[in-house]
Amino acid sequence: WSQNFFDIQAGLGYRYIYSIGESEFPEYWEDIPPNDQSLGTLIFKPRIHDFNFNTSIDFQPLEKIRAYLYHSLGYSWGTIYQYKGAGTYLQCNGISEGLGSGLRYIHVFEKYNFNLIYSIEARLHRSYIYHIEDSNDISYINGLDMYSKGLVFSIGTIFGSQKTSADHSFLKMLN
Repeated sequence: WSQNFFDIQAGLGYRYIYSIGESEFPEYWEDIPPNDQSLGTLIFKPRIHDFNFNTSIDFQPLEKIRAYLYHSLGYSWGTIYQYKGAGTYLQCNGISEGLGSGLRYIHVFEKYNFNLIYSIEARLHRSYIYHIEDSNDISYINGLDMYSKGLVFSIGTIFGSQKTSADHSFLKMLN
């Protein structure tokens, strides 16, 4: 049992949310493009960027099994509308937060200098847009509160799995 049971890691992350489809506006909504009529009509097509500070806590009770908790908190910015021609409208910003929990299985390759990691993770994420710049005062939207959830399966690698002479020397020194 000469190993760490808990690891705490911190880092930075980036996430990009882009709507592929185009949502129709309600009938009572006036189809008024702001300022420049040549750009076309507006469609609801959010593009949101998240820049996050991430923290995770890993627990490794067995040599090949790791469990972890993940949290992220950050700043969101982007646009809400896109013109049918080109361009965007309705600049916005807010905050984002994410939570996740997962398990990793480490498959050790004795012959090679890497290991494979198989993982499954449950994630929840929220982007809360509270500031919207509507210079032409044409939008009914005064904020967005978007949630996402998912189950993520992934495969990764860890390089350097074989012990070097320095690792053996360090273990001898500890003993």
